[in-house]
Amino acid sequence: MQGGQHEVQYAQDEYGRPFIIVREGKQSRIRGLEAQKSHILAAKAVATILKTSLGPRGLDKILISPDGDITVTNDGATILSQMEVEHQIAKLLVQLSQSQDDEIGDGTTGVVVLAGALLEQAESLLDRGIHPIRVADGFERACNVAVQHLEKVADIIPIGEDAKETLLKTAKTSLGSKIVSKCHDQFAQMAVDAVLSVADLERKDVDFELIKIDGKMGGSLADSKLVYGVVVDKDMSHPQMPKEIRDAKIAILTCPFEPPKPKTKHKLDITSVEEYKKLQTYEREKFEEMVKQVKDAGANLVICQWGFDDEANHLLLQNKLPAVRWVGGPEIELIAIATNGRIVPRFEELSPQKLGHAGIVREISFGTTKDRMLVIEECANTRAVTLFCRGGNKMIIDEAKRSLHDAICVVRNLVRDNRIVYGGGAAEITCSLAVAAAADEISSVEQYAMRAFASALDAIPLALAENSGLSPIETLAEVKSRQATEGNSKLGIDCNYKGTNDMKEQHVFDPLISKRSQFLLATQLVKMILKIDDVISASEPNFLAAGYGSRLQRDIEGDESGRFTHLRGVAKALLPLQGEPLIGHWLRLFAQIGELPLDSIAEKDEKQFITFDPLVICNAANHVQFLSWAERTGFSADKIYNDGSTENSTRLGAVTDLSLAIKHFELTDAKKYKAVLVVAGDTLFLQDFSIKDFIQLANSKTRTTPHGLVASYRVARDIDTLKTGIIEVNVDDRVVARNWNIGAGSEEDNHSRVGYRVTSLMEKPDPSVTTSRLACPCFYYLPTESLPLVHEYVDESVRKGDGLEARDASGRLVAWLVKHYPVYTVSVSGRLDIGGLESYIAAENYLKN
Repeated sequence: MQGGQHEVQYAQDEYGRPFIIVREGKQSRIRGLEAQKSHILAAKAVATILKTSLGPRGLDKILISPDGDITVTNDGATILSQMEVEHQIAKLLVQLSQSQDDEIGDGTTGVVVLAGALLEQAESLLDRGIHPIRVADGFERACNVAVQHLEKVADIIPIGEDAKETLLKTAKTSLGSKIVSKCHDQFAQMAVDAVLSVADLERKDVDFELIKIDGKMGGSLADSKLVYGVVVDKDMSHPQMPKEIRDAKIAILTCPFEPPKPKTKHKLDITSVEEYKKLQTYEREKFEEMVKQVKDAGANLVICQWGFDDEANHLLLQNKLPAVRWVGGPEIELIAIATNGRIVPRFEELSPQKLGHAGIVREISFGTTKDRMLVIEECANTRAVTLFCRGGNKMIIDEAKRSLHDAICVVRNLVRDNRIVYGGGAAEITCSLAVAAAADEISSVEQYAMRAFASALDAIPLALAENSGLSPIETLAEVKSRQATEGNSKLGIDCNYKGTNDMKEQHVFDPLISKRSQFLLATQLVKMILKIDDVISASEPNFLAAGYGSRLQRDIEGDESGRFTHLRGVAKALLPLQGEPLIGHWLRLFAQIGELPLDSIAEKDEKQFITFDPLVICNAANHVQFLSWAERTGFSADKIYNDGSTENSTRLGAVTDLSLAIKHFELTDAKKYKAVLVVAGDTLFLQDFSIKDFIQLANSKTRTTPHGLVASYRVARDIDTLKTGIIEVNVDDRVVARNWNIGAGSEEDNHSRVGYRVTSLMEKPDPSVTTSRLACPCFYYLPTESLPLVHEYVDESVRKGDGLEARDASGRLVAWLVKHYPVYTVSVSGRLDIGGLESYIAAENYLKN
């Protein structure tokens, strides 16, 4: 069993019912200083990856997705979002970068580098015996000093159409480290003009919904431009329609350009040529009526969210009504905003007042390719703009889009708060000096944390110098000394070799709001990490669901009420019960276990706890369903394995699927795994069932060696033995739950905490054959050492030429297993078994009440 992990899977029993397999985990906690050191190491690793991408001389990263898509970028948020990050603290740094991107839009690399530097400095303080809370308090105090100093040294710049110069320089600073840096003058101008076009300067607000960033492969970066209007990656629906329309009156439709259809299911029988001609005439009349409605409204261009067939297209051409089809929803909305038009959902609602207006609508072509795009310019609402990027390949265009996004965010930030600080590490150096000076005035232990904070701020200029090929320590010492002696907070790292360290002369600016956000967000995250001293891994169950649920599907097809048609084709494990899939009830049950003080069977008596990590094995017929469920719930698609069977008649069988699961997920590794728990996927136990008691009993130290454990319940009638597997037990051979005195409680209490040795299992015996009435549902606990016996059973069955039933009935495996391995049973009060539609309804009613 893997440290801290349980696993669950599904197979299927003799009725084709899916069942779950859970592997139980065992792990020692990471506590105290060891946990904090682990967190700091993870943070340092992430910060080191990003550090080389900082500044105008920073390097790019190439990221390759599982599908083979390639991304080349130095944008911190993009790098982290596409990295496969496993460590929990590393994931927090990814979220930190994303928060900076969402709130500010720039500075995503710097904020992670700063957080990593703060944690690195904290490590040395923890080694000196300073309590993490005192370190966190010192960092917060230092952050307040740094933010106040930033506001003190910030300069105010004018904002507006007649004061673009500083905005352009600030946008250039953002673009200086990007792949578009060779064209940063042009891109900065595009970004500034775009933001000022849509900005409300009185309210200090910028509506990003009015700015669209689009691109087309081909040409060079220099061919990129700002379009005062909308660019749509579509062309006219017919090649003979005009390529340019002036004084366009646009009908913006979200209704299909086709004859109306009945609202309910329908069937149309055509038995003669005359009837077909009548249908064709009807469709043509409807098309002509729609075209007339559009022309009567005064429109000379139709933009439709949906498509229309060739006959409608031909009629539009005949009536000299240009049209564009299959325009996406976001583009439709932007066109409506730009042209001051109204989106029309029904032809009956079209009127002249709802038409959009544009000075010119034209098609543009690109080189020798057949690609064309539609440009809508001189719109009634001139505030809608499109930043249109060109580039030699998709990677360059994608990076150009990201660069423009960062640049417009920077300009937007200046519209919101027109204060700037100076880049090149100048802001960090001056804040470092201020924090160090403040630390000298404090007598408490927080002074050490404040000096550490000051040292962490130096990580930014150090990285800038190193990435620029300069000597980091020597360059920082020189600039820091000059700032201290000259009192000039504008001195930074000369990354561009301009011959001066004055960032004001180099026009290297950062918005104050961005730098302040970096300090605050990094400090908040570091404080939270320093307060973590205990790590408990938590994961969920894993499932294998390869059953077909044939009986239930037959019942649904035969049901005349129509109430259950929504269940057609649904995998049993995904059947909705009170608004939640059946598999969700098990996942929730396992997640509630938390930490259990299990008896240890290891050489050293150490505390163990259980978590669950889901795995799913399913058949090919239901594979897509499980992938869809995984996408909705956040379940990892990597943990869904398709056994390849496509029909019930060719199914592999429950025991075979169990064997496949053990091999595929390598569950026999005793160093990682302790046991598996097999649970029928169409079964739910009654609500008084305690999974905790079951696991406790499975780990009982009554025996000196591991043992298997199965659940059982007493059938209500003698005749019910003909419906299920019945086990016989030896009541003198038993296991007892941890710290349980058999005479201490009632007989019912004893049933859930005492297990008896299983001597045999009979499949559906006549009640006269056995005195036992203990039914054995598919709920088995199998230690790792017993799992090779599953493979042995399957191989023996194949050698003997047994039919599919021998490898499909999980009860037969248990009947064979008890002869080769010690297996015990514990009583449960009962279960909900969803075999057919009647039992599904009963389960719904039970959970409802």
